[in-house]
Amino acid sequence: MSNMTDRGLVAIRREAGGRATVTVCARVVGGRPAGAFAVHANVPTVVVDPGIKLWSTDDVRYSAAVVEVFRGDDGAVHIQSIPD
Repeated sequence: MSNMTDRGLVAIRREAGGRATVTVCARVVGGRPAGAFAVHANVPTVVVDPGIKLWSTDDVRYSAAVVEVFRGDDGAVHIQSIPD
């Protein structure tokens, strides 16, 4: 099964109960996503490629570089570097 892949900056916010909201956006301003064009809500698991640098605010982790984001068949949202 083919999954839709978005490319952009990513912001990950942990929700109550351990779930997360993953936002793919055009920019991050003050640690908050802006210009969102995809949102994955109520995500049980987020898998982040270890090569991706994430910055943090009190409740949001976000990338400084453009990444690929997709929801896998396992229900997890996967965040990975863009292949060369």
